[in-house]
Amino acid sequence: MSADSSLRSENSGPGLVPATGAVIRIPDIRHMGDWLTGAAIFAVCLELVFSLGHISLYRENALIELSQCMLLWTGGGLFIAAATRARDRISFLAFLWLALLILALLMREIEFEDTRFAAWSVPSFLHEIKYAVTGLLAVLLFLSSRRATMPVVQAGAAWVLKGSGRWMAAGLAAYLLGDLGDKELVFAAKEANLMMEESAELLGTLCLFITAHTALRRRSILLPSPLQKP
Repeated sequence: MSADSSLRSENSGPGLVPATGAVIRIPDIRHMGDWLTGAAIFAVCLELVFSLGHISLYRENALIELSQCMLLWTGGGLFIAAATRARDRISFLAFLWLALLILALLMREIEFEDTRFAAWSVPSFLHEIKYAVTGLLAVLLFLSSRRATMPVVQAGAAWVLKGSGRWMAAGLAAYLLGDLGDKELVFAAKEANLMMEESAELLGTLCLFITAHTALRRRSILLPSPLQKP
């Protein structure tokens, strides 16, 4: 009996899958995020196609803005997760700054006017408390990372130019394009500018979400050599 046939007979005992049988492949759950990201891209594309011309879907707290908030919430959480898994202090701080940027954009999108929460609004500076909280977090993060400011900026710039941070650059560019619509500098009709603004911002938030997913999925680092620890 050959060694090969002997090995097949040993592997075909009780409770074992016969060597000659089909191999049962177990899905790799690590790729679940890839599938969900692909689904998010597909859903956003469908949303933009079927929402075109329906101006009510572009107004405050309507479908387009709610989609932006969902992507920002998820993207911020992914950046925080990437920061906790970073191998060096520079990457750790950079991902926290990116999470704070996502939070700032989220606070910008959240509005209570014309909603059931409008009656709870306080006619004072508390209207802007969301910006005060974001500013306080920025100050605390700056104080904790002031000695690493230049390394973080330099590493982040290289990441944007060469790494997955290019999605971040695309997202910010989309936000700038949306700002032109917000200032009604592109079209004569206000509705057309609104649709342009919200569509560009939705694409921008999608790019930021992809950036955050890539940062966590690939365990991105912003330094060539991850020697420091957060």
